Amino acid sequence: HGAGLTNIVFCNKGGKVIEIAHPRAINHAFWTIAEMRELEYYFLFGEGEKPSEQEDPWDTHLNIDLNLNKLKQLLNKILIE
Repeated sequence: HGAGLTNIVFCNKGGKVIEIAHPRAINHAFWTIAEMRELEYYFLFGEGEKPSEQEDPWDTHLNIDLNLNKLKQLLNKILIE
């Protein structure tokens, strides 16, 4: 996720980026990079439990359940724009 999205620094202006992440780990770093590179940035949360106050929200051993209908809707929206 992180290493792959870091490559957006090489995208041409106007490129489109979809970040898919677990709802436990919200990080604005890739949105910031996309803004700096003048990219269209979209974010799609996977589904899962949000962390309690005692849990580490950056636990990297989490599974992500992705709603494919939501992904399809987002892709359709991006392709129409």
